[in-house]
Amino acid sequence: MKNLTQEMIDELIRRKETIATMESCTGGLIASEITNVSGSSDVFALGLVTYQVQAKIQYGISEKTIQDHTVYSKEVAEEMAKKIAEKANATWGIGTTGMIRKT
Repeated sequence: MKNLTQEMIDELIRRKETIATMESCTGGLIASEITNVSGSSDVFALGLVTYQVQAKIQYGISEKTIQDHTVYSKEVAEEMAKKIAEKANATWGIGTTGMIRKT
C-alpha cells in the first residue's frame, strides 16, 4: 500500500507539477518526508527552513502580515506557501508556522 507522500509524488509527476516548502515549526520535516520518496527529485523544487522572523521577511513575508496576525498565524503560513512557490517557480507551495507546545 502506498503512503500519502508517495501518492502525492506520483500525482505531481503525472500532472507534470512541482512543489516547494517554506517551513518554520516543522524545521524541514515536510521537505524530508517528500525527498525520502522515490521520484521526488522530479517534483521537489526547493525547501527552506525560515525559523526566525527575519528569515521569513528576507524571503518575502510581509512585516505587516506578521505584525497584524502574528508570526504563528494562518495568514503568515499562506503567505509563506505563496512566496516559496513563486521563488521556486513551483506549481504548489507549502508553508508551515506555529508554536510547538510541550506539556
